[in-house]
This record gives sequence, C-alpha cells and structure tokens, in this order.
Amino acid sequence: MEEFYKSLDKHVESLNYKFQDKFSVKQLLYDDIMLVLQDGWGDSQLKFWVNKNFKIIKIGDQSVVYDIKSNHPVVRHENLYTKIKECHERVGHHGRDKTWIEVKDQYGWVPLDTVKLFISQCDVCSNRKTFPKPAAEKPIVSIGYFTRLQVDLIDMRSIPDGEYKWILHAKDHFTKFLWTYPLQSKEAEPVAQKFLQQFYSFGAPRILQSDNGKEFVAKVIKDLQTTWTNLIIINGRPRHPQTQGLVERGNQTLESVLGKWMQSNNRNDWSKAVAYAINTSSAQTIKKSPYDVVFGQKPRCDIEMWQVLSDQGILNEEELPLDFIDLLNEFGNATSVVEVAMSSDATKSPAAQVQSLQATVNLYLPVAPSPTVHISPRTKKWRQARLFSNDQVTYIDKARVIAF
Repeated sequence: MEEFYKSLDKHVESLNYKFQDKFSVKQLLYDDIMLVLQDGWGDSQLKFWVNKNFKIIKIGDQSVVYDIKSNHPVVRHENLYTKIKECHERVGHHGRDKTWIEVKDQYGWVPLDTVKLFISQCDVCSNRKTFPKPAAEKPIVSIGYFTRLQVDLIDMRSIPDGEYKWILHAKDHFTKFLWTYPLQSKEAEPVAQKFLQQFYSFGAPRILQSDNGKEFVAKVIKDLQTTWTNLIIINGRPRHPQTQGLVERGNQTLESVLGKWMQSNNRNDWSKAVAYAINTSSAQTIKKSPYDVVFGQKPRCDIEMWQVLSDQGILNEEELPLDFIDLLNEFGNATSVVEVAMSSDATKSPAAQVQSLQATVNLYLPVAPSPTVHISPRTKKWRQARLFSNDQVTYIDKARVIAF
C-alpha cells in the first residue's frame, strides 16, 4: 500500500497544478464537501463546484457523499487502494479493463490512472501473466443463447481439493456464460449427472460440442438424446483443440483466475469455484458481462450501501430505516421511482403531474443517444429529388382571407 501511494503522489505532482488538488478527494476536501452540502459553508467558487458534482445520500444514520454524474459513492484518497483492490479481486484479477469497469459500476471519483497504477503493482497478476494462443482455424458461429454448449474437463490432480480432482467446464458459445462443477473422477456416470443437473435448470442446448475423450462419448452421455431428441453432440477434431477455441481459452482463463484466487487467499479449496467473478466481468467480444446478456440486467452494484448498513449493526429487515425503499429506488430501480413519483403527485394538477413525472424520468432513466446515420451524397440527392417531386403547393387567394 505504501508503494502505491508513493507512486500515486509522484504521478499527481507530474500533473498540471490546476488538476493536482482535485485529482482525488482527500479527507480534508471530503469534510469541506460535507460542510458545503449540509451547512452552506465556503466561498462561492467552492460552493459552485461542490453543488455541481456532489450530493449527500443518507444511509441509515450515516451521510455519504455521492458523485452526481455516476450516482455512486465518492471514494476518498485514503481508501483508493482498498476499494480498487476489492474490485480487482472481485473480477478475479482479470486485468485493467475489467477492473476499471467494476470500479465504475461501484464507485465515483476514482481516476483511471489509479487503476492502472494498482494493476502494474499487483504481485498476483505479475506472477501469473498469460500468453495469447493462436486463433481458431475454423471460426464457429452461434445464433443465440444455448444453441451451442462447449464442454471440457480440467485436470486438477496436481492440486486436489479433498476428493475433487477434476473440473467440468461448460460454456455457452453465444453469451460466454460458463458453469463449473467439481468432479471426483472423469468417468461417464458423474459427468452425466452434472449434465442432467445443468439441463434440468437451463434446458438442453441444440448442440453439445465436446472433445474426443471417452468421458463425453460414453453410452451414458449418448443416452441423453433419448430425453432430448434434438440434442446434437459434436466432437472436436483429434489433436486440434482450436476447433473448440472458446472453451479452450475459457480453460486458460479459469485456470488463471483459480490460481490467482488460491495464491491471494492462500487456499486450495478450488471447488468453491470462481465462475461468478468471470460471468460478471465484461467480455471483450460482446462488450458486456455474460451475466448481463443472459439475465438482462447487471449484477448487484449497490455493495457500498449495504456495507454501510452492515457497519451500523443492521442484521434484520425489521431494523431497516423507514425510508429505505426510497433509497433502493434511487439506486437503479427506475420503474419503482416513477411509480412513487406518480403516487406522491396525486394531489397535484394534471399538468403539474406530467411535469413532475417528466423530471423524475429524466433524472433516473438514461436517455439513449440519437443514432448517427451516414448517407452518401448520391443517396442524399436522390432523396431530395423524391421529396420535392412529391410536394404539393397550395395557393392562397388573398382576397378570400378573413382578418381576425
């Protein structure tokens, strides 16, 4: 931690003097922001900057400063290392980009430079660098979720977790969502049991692509086709794992994340798995997390709010503050916010209700940007010609115009 803050101080000193004081929010500045928002303290310039960028959210008995733009709690300079470390471990030491996405989803006022600096000093990541593998010889195309499921086994006999020595790794080719199951052996029967468990929860895929190992072509696996008649099993080419490029790269990612998790936590119980960290991290090919694609929503991103309540000793639902529902609405439940606004404005006039509702929607619901359409000059001229050719000119007889 000390090395991180020493490097961070050097980086801040290299910036323009105009940006040094507000690069991050230190404790003294945080206290001044609280005074401005609560008591109106400070000069006009400070008040303008604070009211433009910050607001106060009351969580239980504690007041927390939030960034207006991101609607996330502001991280103080003294807590930057701790919060970035939590996000980095939450995504399974997955590097700069996925850590930065996780930080943005959780906190506000955390500069990207601090994330880069933390990643460069992470001992776990520096000891376990990955090397790129060649691309697939024949790309595979998927048309939707669960149309193609790729599966493979990961050998963990060198570091067994008790009775578990294998990992059954299944990955949806379209969404990149993965499932992992610990196995005692790679025989057909336990593999088939895990497949049944998966298929009963999520249904059967159209195509089940596996390697040529006997664990996937045994009679028990083939008997699954008697239950799902449209289940097709496709095996990769012998000694050509590139035909299963997705799951092979997924094996590499899973092994790397498991290794980093065991090293950073000094534990060997890998059967607990780290699939959640991978599924909730942004995938480069789809620009979203697999969790977001499959379930249509982001994973819980209000961790800090619940942490504040836990620090106050609130353990039961009955102990939650009376205004906690409104606070939950403010953290992403836009539909409920609109419903609360409509019920609270029931006594107002219709015009006032519409104006208040529109203000609430604009505050909580993001506005989609207008799409940019590029039209060639030839097409533009053709459209203008059609537009003017269809125009109808109406002549007004001035003598028949009645003056009011």
